[in-house]
Amino acid sequence: MKVRAHCLPLYTGGPSIVVVNEDLAAELDLHPMDRVSVTNPQDPTKCIVAHLNFWYQTEPVLGLFNDTFEKLEIKEGDEVSILPVPKPHSVTHIRDKMNRQVLTEHQVFEIIEDLVANKLTDTEIAAFITSIYIQGSSLDEAYYLTKAIAETGDTFKFDTEIVADKHCSGSVPGNRTTPVVVSTIAALGIMIPKSSSRSITSPAGTADVMEVFCDVTFTKEQILEIVAKTNGCIIWGGGLKIAPADSQLIKVRKPLHADPEELLMSSILSKKYAMGATHVMLDIPLGLETRYRNIGEARLLERSMVQIADRLGMKAGVVITDGDEPIGSGIGPVLEAIDVLKVIKGDTDAPQDLRQKSLLVGGKLLELIGLDKFNGHSSGEDLMASVLDDGRAYDKFKQIIEAQGGDPGVTVKDLEEQLSDTTFDIIATEEGQLYDIQNPVCAKVARIAGAPLNKGCGIYLHKKYGAQITKGDVLATVYCGSPDKERRVKRVLKENKLFFVK
Repeated sequence: MKVRAHCLPLYTGGPSIVVVNEDLAAELDLHPMDRVSVTNPQDPTKCIVAHLNFWYQTEPVLGLFNDTFEKLEIKEGDEVSILPVPKPHSVTHIRDKMNRQVLTEHQVFEIIEDLVANKLTDTEIAAFITSIYIQGSSLDEAYYLTKAIAETGDTFKFDTEIVADKHCSGSVPGNRTTPVVVSTIAALGIMIPKSSSRSITSPAGTADVMEVFCDVTFTKEQILEIVAKTNGCIIWGGGLKIAPADSQLIKVRKPLHADPEELLMSSILSKKYAMGATHVMLDIPLGLETRYRNIGEARLLERSMVQIADRLGMKAGVVITDGDEPIGSGIGPVLEAIDVLKVIKGDTDAPQDLRQKSLLVGGKLLELIGLDKFNGHSSGEDLMASVLDDGRAYDKFKQIIEAQGGDPGVTVKDLEEQLSDTTFDIIATEEGQLYDIQNPVCAKVARIAGAPLNKGCGIYLHKKYGAQITKGDVLATVYCGSPDKERRVKRVLKENKLFFVK
């Protein structure tokens, strides 16, 4: 059937959606969330499969969202062809999983391929996630899922024996070890192309922080050029089609607060596999507010990660770290960029906890690669420290910044000029020793202040765990995007305690 198309000025950002009136739906025997194919009759290669819904229009007009309109390359009022489409076969595999069956490699790949092609509804994706959450997966299924998520997107292949990578399971404000580790390891001649994320719920992701220094969005060809010049990069993975299925799975599982272990492992390892990694170090912070609260959970993840990585041809290791308080002094893109630059340059006022954690994580990665490739160092941490201290890491960081279109001569003062002018201090009202900083409150304050959208916003911690506090001391400075945001932050701080002193 041919019907006139009307453009709706909205983007779905996901599966294609079309809307029709109930009379037209009845004529085609269609119901809400059924699938239809919509084709441009002038160019039959322009065809999409969309999910159907109803709208108020009385005339037989097909409402198409902006992204669907663009895919079909049509104009307002053009005629399009619409036909019912059966459910994809992968839905039966999802049902099999719900019925406790173990899926084959072919079945898993079919589910993920249809997911990437936007053929599955959010309800069907949620059913798949829930079945894994409740029933778990075999090691085989987890391996198939990881491989499918990686291989249905862009993949990289580098002509070198060793390609290093790292990942952190998150939940710790600050913790910006990636630029330090990448610069130091690349300076040793080890290839380390790092794909990073933007903030989802935190005040800053690594890509947000790196964007303070330079561009982070590149094509696959541009990334290959950057890595060929510098041995490393720190780019935004969302700018590519790296593991696109993972982004869609995250979008559905986040509102459910359902993060089954198998999906977490697949999310991490698929991106490393797609980036061509051969050696991967996973940082797992333990703490009351982190994903992992005890050593047993972390060790179980380590065992499964190592096994799946091995089947993918990668060597993986895990380092378990303290996640009870923020790492570094700044929380927010510019403030974290200042911390990073100070650590890499070796400034005397650099946050030592960020330096030490970078040495630990990077050192363990070097030991995983093999210290026999480097002379004169008894540990990976010693080797990391020597490259930081003699300036090689800073030289490499400047080289990466320049290759990614930034200013390699940027200074701490330059970055400080990017901070918001609307500030206030959090003042100590009691004396004693600082024994706790609440990570969730710290992150909430930074986000309400304006981070990460406003890169110059966030919170700077003047005092850290163990510090002796005198009444009237400045514990932190909050950089706000506006006076209204300042009022909102102060209201949050009245309702939530950030610092605990005894």
